[in-house]
Amino acid sequence: MGDAARLEELVQDLQGRDGAYSLMREHLEAARVYLVGSMPREYEFSLKLVEELLPDIGDKTVHDRIDNLLGRQK
Repeated sequence: MGDAARLEELVQDLQGRDGAYSLMREHLEAARVYLVGSMPREYEFSLKLVEELLPDIGDKTVHDRIDNLLGRQK
C-alpha cells in the first residue's frame, strides 16, 4: 500500500471525530492531495503540521499508524 492510500485510510478512520482528531484529519487530507498533486513543498509542510499535532492524538492505534507514516517520510 502506498502513502496516498495510507493517508486516505487514516482520513477515513478519523471521520466524525472531534477536537484534535478533526484537525489531524484535515492535515492528513491536505497531505494526500499535495502528494497526489506532485506538490512536494506543500506535502512536507502538511506532514510537519501532522507531526506537531501528533502528541494530541490519544488513540494509541491511530497515533502509532500516523507515527509510522511519518517515519517513512524522514
